Amino acid sequence: MTTLGTARPTPAALPAGTAPPAGEAGLSPPRALWLILAGFLAIGSIYLFATPPFEASDEIWHYPYVQFLQRGLGLPIQQPRPEDNLARQEGGQPPLYYALAAALTFWIDPGMPGSVPEPNPHAMVGVPLTPGNKNLALHQPGERWHGAGLAVLVIRAFSLLLGAASVWLVYRLVHRCFPTAPLVALGAAVFVAFIPEFLFISAAVNNDNLITFLSLVGLELSYQAARTPSWRKTALLGGVLGLAALTKLTGLGLFPLAGLALAVAAWHRRSLRWLLGQAALAYGLATLIAGWWYLRNVLLYGDPTGLNIFLRIVNTRNPPPPLWELIASEFEGFRLSFWALFGGVNILAEPAAYLLYDLLTLAAAVGLVWVLGRWWCRRSLARYPGPPDWLATTLVLLWLGIVSIGLLRWSQVTLASQGRLLFPALAGVGLLFALGLVGSLPPRWAPRALLGLGLTLASVAALLPFRVIIPAYTPPAPLPPAAVAAISPRLDIDFGGTIRLLAAEVPPGPYTFNTRVPVTLTWQLLEPVDRNYSVFVHLFARENRKVGQFDTYPGLGLRPFRDWQPGEVYRDTLPVHIQYLTEGPVLLRVETGVYDFQTGERLPARVGGRDIGTSPVIGWVKLADPPGNDHPARVIQANFGGLIRVDGATISIARRFPPGDTRPPAWAVSTWLMAERPIGEDYTLFLHVVGPDGRLLTQHDGQPVENAYPTSVWLPGERVIDRREVPMPDPPVPGARLLLGFYDSRTGLRLPRWDAPGDTLDLGPLDESR
Repeated sequence: MTTLGTARPTPAALPAGTAPPAGEAGLSPPRALWLILAGFLAIGSIYLFATPPFEASDEIWHYPYVQFLQRGLGLPIQQPRPEDNLARQEGGQPPLYYALAAALTFWIDPGMPGSVPEPNPHAMVGVPLTPGNKNLALHQPGERWHGAGLAVLVIRAFSLLLGAASVWLVYRLVHRCFPTAPLVALGAAVFVAFIPEFLFISAAVNNDNLITFLSLVGLELSYQAARTPSWRKTALLGGVLGLAALTKLTGLGLFPLAGLALAVAAWHRRSLRWLLGQAALAYGLATLIAGWWYLRNVLLYGDPTGLNIFLRIVNTRNPPPPLWELIASEFEGFRLSFWALFGGVNILAEPAAYLLYDLLTLAAAVGLVWVLGRWWCRRSLARYPGPPDWLATTLVLLWLGIVSIGLLRWSQVTLASQGRLLFPALAGVGLLFALGLVGSLPPRWAPRALLGLGLTLASVAALLPFRVIIPAYTPPAPLPPAAVAAISPRLDIDFGGTIRLLAAEVPPGPYTFNTRVPVTLTWQLLEPVDRNYSVFVHLFARENRKVGQFDTYPGLGLRPFRDWQPGEVYRDTLPVHIQYLTEGPVLLRVETGVYDFQTGERLPARVGGRDIGTSPVIGWVKLADPPGNDHPARVIQANFGGLIRVDGATISIARRFPPGDTRPPAWAVSTWLMAERPIGEDYTLFLHVVGPDGRLLTQHDGQPVENAYPTSVWLPGERVIDRREVPMPDPPVPGARLLLGFYDSRTGLRLPRWDAPGDTLDLGPLDESR
């Protein structure tokens, strides 16, 4: 058996004419591994310091668990309501990682559970496409060097060491799988070490780091227990099983894998008695270490895993979707969160990074097919990368299958289908990628390819914190006096006498549904405030229907009012999402205000000593009519004043009114309109029903689109469909006709026809049987 210390296979171990690949690498595999581990620790330290305390995935919930233990408050007891749990769902996790973290930080005052940090109530957790509010907590300068911030720093360093040990174990396990191909093992270590998400989680307070490490140790000990069994190795295996089960429920998946390893050893010995003794030792030790935790859960929750309460705290899927539907809907999120999704699952890497990882995945898949096809066609496993150790390979890939099945099932039940949950099986993932990327190459190319792969992955991983993480948590600077003096025009709206809105910039658009309106607000603090007020911007359509909003602390969550000095001025651009569907085109009213998030109380607004309510209007934006396939039933060409063109109309009987509605029957009239050039005035569109003698019978006058889209905001070439109802005369008048025209809303003067005499367009006779 080739041991880990073997620098490279001897020439005799390779087929004739195949050069030992490690000899071209310039470094022996063990020395190269130390360089990989050093690179991992160096880049991991960047992630450790780039991410503020409590901002890594669920760290804001993992750390209160540590506080419970360090304060001697015992283990958290889960309550059905999420708000009643200071550690939220993480309070239901097995305690080993948190106990170790508490022991490492015993000398630091952690604060009481729930006391730190102050949360950002507007944080966009798990919403990476929304700009701003990436921070889950509010931060103070120097917070990481004392109290809870320092404790988080120490625990992160501990987690980072666990990550480095996991990289080493990946190398060891893959080396066992292919003992004559050390470059494959190095390739797996390089791949795992420089996955940005693995670096990010390894530099976070998260029990995933301990379960990943213990899973890899469990794989290694399972292999040893099967290959060279002994009572000592079985006892070690049982201890690791217990520790893994006391870290995360994922650890329970190691139990059948260990049983398989012991069964393999027993089959070679042809001894059932030996198997029963070894199993009793391994599982007995595991039960002794972790059994009390599962018994506690039975007594508290009636469920040994505690998942019955856990699932009431997290978001669940009800009913669970079919497997194919789950994969189709969750693949993109799984892909992003496996490679690089930072913060509170809300900070994306740059698109070029994902493209690189997609190309690597494709290349690895093609290479893996090539390797397997070459082996199959030649019926020989003698060529590079050489014959695998089938026992090690089976254990590693079987564990990958167990974790994958568990992740799929977990994703069917909850909304937490993150790719990083596959990290406990990174040995299997790394094996497949390395086999496809390195093992498929000719021996003389493999060292150079591995060097290029390592440098590329390490460079990308090292750059991402500076490109996306640090900017996401960097608060804005105050405007300099010269910029403040240049503000024009000014609004000078005072809220509560303490906060002043100096100016607002609202680009008029047009916009469409599911886009964002960038509203820029310039604020000044007049007097110190004792609380963190929130700012809102709301968009309203006709009938005061809210179609979009954005609420935040200033600085998009990074510069709350309480941290300002009087006189300071900051500028914010709020991306207000048009998230509720409404029929366009329509002019949306933009309102803003300041309120206390805890009480919902809004500050009164005043301008020049005059009260203007609590949500003054700061602008209007256009919501365009989305492109559609609507066509008029009758095509018409008419030009009014060289400003407005009528292209067609559709007239029909309006739908029946609900019972009890006293409104008379009406015609539904749709007209297709277009602006010929900038209009500049608000014209009223009229539809008049006239009798054969020209007498006015009924009418509907109003600005277009139910008075919601005045002609003064139309753009040249913009199409507008106006839909309205025109009452039918009562009693009916045979020979009635419908006339269309426009008049100035202020003067009443009609627009003349430019293409025909008069100032109306005859839409034809009206028939009540339409």
